[in-house]
Amino acid sequence: MDHTAYSLDSDSAVADTAGVNSYSTTVGTLTRNHIPINYKKNSNVPDEFIHIVKAELELTFDLRRVANFSILRRINDAWKRHKSRLSNKDIKGKDPAKVKATPPLFVPKEVWMEFDDMCNSDAFQTQSKKNTENRNKVKAPCTTGRTSMVVVRQNLAAERNVPDEDVGRADVFIKAHTMADKTYQCPKIIKKLKENMNLYPDSNKICHNDVLAKTLGKDKKSHMMAMGIDITPSFVSSAIHIVEENEDLKAINNELKTMMLNMRKDLADHIRKTLGTPQIQPSSFYNAPSNSSQVTQRKQSDLNREYKLNGCSEGIVAYGIVADISPDAFCHNKQLGDGYYKIEIFNAINEDALLFREDSFTKTM
Repeated sequence: MDHTAYSLDSDSAVADTAGVNSYSTTVGTLTRNHIPINYKKNSNVPDEFIHIVKAELELTFDLRRVANFSILRRINDAWKRHKSRLSNKDIKGKDPAKVKATPPLFVPKEVWMEFDDMCNSDAFQTQSKKNTENRNKVKAPCTTGRTSMVVVRQNLAAERNVPDEDVGRADVFIKAHTMADKTYQCPKIIKKLKENMNLYPDSNKICHNDVLAKTLGKDKKSHMMAMGIDITPSFVSSAIHIVEENEDLKAINNELKTMMLNMRKDLADHIRKTLGTPQIQPSSFYNAPSNSSQVTQRKQSDLNREYKLNGCSEGIVAYGIVADISPDAFCHNKQLGDGYYKIEIFNAINEDALLFREDSFTKTM
């Protein structure tokens, strides 16, 4: 498994369709490998199996900003889908004796036998029939596949070049029910929804009684459609002020980042004009003094210094500060090794410039 550290923060560039799909795939794989299928409900699964899956996930993904309930819900959903596939493919309508004699790969025989008995029980059959009836009532299933509603909303904001808060539930609902040929699954609902969006332009802001709730009616307000799992009207009502404050803080933070980058650039220009700034060439580390004490001394003097970074076949491609000089330090989840510095970039002149040492995390500046 590739242990590149992905961030799942909504502000991160990897919080896109590919990143979330990679996360979902990994959750599914780990769940199949570590959580036995012979438990009736997720609440019956011992905590030790859940902890194994979460620990493995943390090797690949940065989960510090992901709510624990969201991780557990993903694991539970993947586990239920796995059991459903096995039940429909290998057990449903087949002779139990023959099924028990041929367990699938990587499933212990005793676990498989218990699972077969569970799938053929009267309680399971009754619940399965009820679930099938409920699924058949769905007139317009979501068309976005594995792409979550959060990512759909973020992608819409990026396409329109607007803040996330300017994309309401109605926008996400329309996108999630639009097929590849641009036709709508539920044209009458979407027509009425668009009419209400024009009639009540201020009501597209996310809340428990927004334009989508007005259009679908009270019977559809028991959960917050087009917002992802586990979101309820009461949750939105109690947390919406936090969301609004967070969006304001994000806007202020972006302004401050821009101001800081401009100030650093102006400072770098001033230093270059007055004193001149040392430059790091791609091959400069291999021309270091041969004496180990001299090498160590030079490295220590380089630490925390500001440098220009030159490309292999071009001039200056970025400005940065030496953040670490130890060969044992990690960058992009790999050790630096001898002859490399960890550089904090604060001004990329050429973002498409190729890195001197490419890795699975990124190839360009």
